[in-house]
Parts: sequence; structure tokens; C-alpha cells
Amino acid sequence: MNHVLFSFLLIIAVGAFLIASADNDCCSYPVLGYPIDADVSARDFQCNEEIHIQCAGYEVNISIAGLKDPADRSHFEIVEEGRWHAGNTIVCNSSTNSWHLKYKKHPVEYKCFVCASSYAGGPWTLV
Repeated sequence: MNHVLFSFLLIIAVGAFLIASADNDCCSYPVLGYPIDADVSARDFQCNEEIHIQCAGYEVNISIAGLKDPADRSHFEIVEEGRWHAGNTIVCNSSTNSWHLKYKKHPVEYKCFVCASSYAGGPWTLV
């Protein structure tokens, strides 16, 4: 009887580990709302698919900013910039659960992305 109970508990533990491990292989949805636009919505997001993101606005200098910590919006890096519009494709690194730009030679990883703007060459401000 003890062997049956032990086997049953072992099967449950292994199953729970496999389910938890499978969830860890997915990145969280990387877009922090308006005004950043993505070709995949949060509702339709399927784990680790590539996403094309873009920012556009009224300012001449527009960029996409990467955040390593979504809770800390004071620390960000400009990852793509343009005049009136900035866009790029991001991909998930499932081993770190972070995102990077698809076409960068030495990509830096971020947890999420937001839009930023700069007026007349001034500092970048998150939108």
C-alpha cells in the first residue's frame, strides 16, 4: 500500500514539475499598452512568437525604449529610433524569458517595451 501511495505522489510531483517547467519557457507579453502598437494583441499572444512593434507620434523624434524592469520606468534604453516612426521585430529568448530585437548582431534583452519621444533633440521621455 505504501508503494502505491509513494508511486502516486511521485507521478503527481513529476507532472507538476513538467507543467511548471513548460510555463517558464514562455515570455510574458512585452508591450506596455498605448501608444506602442503590435501586430499581435495580448489576447492573441501565443507564448514565444515573434512580434513586430512600432511607435509613431506627433514628435519628430520617436523611439522604442526597452525596460529590463517593468516596474522601474526611470531606467530605460533606446533600442530603435526614427523620425515620426520607429519599428522593429522582437523575439523571445525562452531560456531567460526576455525579449530582444531580431536583427541586432549582439542583442540586449528586455522584459518589455514602450514608446519614447524627444522634442528638438532634448532628452527622451517615455510616452
